[in-house]
Amino acid sequence: MLLRSWVPLLLVVFLLGALTGQLWPVAFALAVATVLAAVEFWKRRSLKSVFYGRRWIYRRGFPGEIIPVRVQVENRKLLPLSWLRVIDPWPLAVGPQDETILGPSHIELQGELVNLYSLRWYEKITRDYTLLLRQRGVYGIGPAQLTSGDLFG
Repeated sequence: MLLRSWVPLLLVVFLLGALTGQLWPVAFALAVATVLAAVEFWKRRSLKSVFYGRRWIYRRGFPGEIIPVRVQVENRKLLPLSWLRVIDPWPLAVGPQDETILGPSHIELQGELVNLYSLRWYEKITRDYTLLLRQRGVYGIGPAQLTSGDLFG
């Protein structure tokens, strides 16, 4: 999309440089087109083959108990991710023992576990959290929202 909006201007600069025999407008237009094509490629492929998951040792517990959970994110492709932001909604009743880990949410009695990663090719990152079961009930966690982009943001 970004490349399509720049194509007419780059084409005009390229043609003006070619018709006047000047090298710098031609080189400039080709360089900008190359960078924009790389950005578009990176944007379309960045979230493919990215895995995000939670590993539970215990799926049940009683109020007052502390249970561990492991959060894993994995880049299963050759293309590295310069940044990956994961927003994972968690109910406060079964949130991390350290309440400052969860960020505020627009949903009542819910927080957001926000993590920012930088993943190389075929890299796996694991983070361990300790959950404190504060209230009795059945609680759903997620769905996580993954956002990524190119090197330029």
